[in-house]
Amino acid sequence: MQNNATTYFFELLQMAVGRREGLSATPVKEEWKATFQMAREQALVGVFTDAVCRLPEKMRPPRKPLARLCSEVMMIEDTNKVLFRKCCDLTTALAADGFDSCVLKGQGMAMLYPKPLLRQSGDIDVWMKPSASGVVGNDAQKPAEHAEEPIEDTLYNYARTQGEIDDACYHHLGIKLSIAPAKDGELRILPSDNDKDEVEMHFRPSFMFSPRHNKRMQQWFDEQWPAMKANSVTVPASFCTRSDSTSDNGSPLTFHCPTPQFNVIFALTHIYRHLFDEGIGLRQLLDYYYVLMAFNAEIRDNGATKEETISTLHSLGLYGLARAVMYVLNVVFALPEAEMLVPMDTRCGKFLLKEILQAGNFGKFDPRFEIPANETPFHKFVRKQSRGLRLLRYFPGEELWQPYFRIWHRRFRLSHGWIASMKED
Repeated sequence: MQNNATTYFFELLQMAVGRREGLSATPVKEEWKATFQMAREQALVGVFTDAVCRLPEKMRPPRKPLARLCSEVMMIEDTNKVLFRKCCDLTTALAADGFDSCVLKGQGMAMLYPKPLLRQSGDIDVWMKPSASGVVGNDAQKPAEHAEEPIEDTLYNYARTQGEIDDACYHHLGIKLSIAPAKDGELRILPSDNDKDEVEMHFRPSFMFSPRHNKRMQQWFDEQWPAMKANSVTVPASFCTRSDSTSDNGSPLTFHCPTPQFNVIFALTHIYRHLFDEGIGLRQLLDYYYVLMAFNAEIRDNGATKEETISTLHSLGLYGLARAVMYVLNVVFALPEAEMLVPMDTRCGKFLLKEILQAGNFGKFDPRFEIPANETPFHKFVRKQSRGLRLLRYFPGEELWQPYFRIWHRRFRLSHGWIASMKED
């Protein structure tokens, strides 16, 4: 049963996406305080505050708390301007080092928002593959030689020459780096000690625990890659850290990001992974709302149908999650059934929404699963299985494979020599 503060929070989010004109009633001071807290826990301060500021004066919250929110929004906008510039610079620098790239999540998702600077972003995720030239960094090889080498080895060996690797797993590695002009004036990647310069270099966009579904998913990702590296977006001047939207050589600032057809599948895998790992928040569900809006618009413009995408959902084991997500989008963002990708599942959807509200963004506010500072690999394994048991009833096809995957994944990292050099497993 929703309390008043939760109801008002949902209504404000519906205003933010254009599904509602105003609130059903005027919240009292304590209800406003609770909605502010929910906005922060769900990493939705930007879009939430934008909706609040559109309310009539008599329905707005007290001035001081609202002023604090507005100052947070200014910081979110400034962060996004820096990240948009970094995405463009990183794309240019990687191309110079022989890599095609595609920015996943983050600023790519923000471009789908009506006001992209209001999305709360984190680090930069970039999916990379050696370009046809075959030149990777200072190591010139023929394309065929790169094709024979596993992609994780190619990217790991490249990353080691660029900075200190923080973490490496099946689908990506984390590295801190910055981009600056070299002596020749071209942008180059440099090591960084700044936590704000964290970049996740993806060998693969995502994965599934089930071996069968994961094999199909990786094949599907490979099929989509040509469209990803060709899908370029230009960053408007108002989104940049500098006074113009051109690079130092005068060309427009651009980066590559996923197509709607890709995102409508990929964003679900992102939700799945965080749901099983630590928790998921409403920011990722709002991302999916805008992904779905872009996908529906493209379907309408092209006179196509959703059948191929629905078939892909079944093939990859994502159909059940998609139905649960549709319920959350309906309750929180007032998505009508006519615009849904698949019919909603009320039972699984209620469970998913309860998890989202309790755990907050990436599970940071979940009191049930506190991570001890001295956690061993074994205790981490046990903690992951304990969390997974709650999901077994709703998503059995994925959860039953989780123990197998965790064990296989440890062996995968050992075989690459990644664990010995990492602080964590």
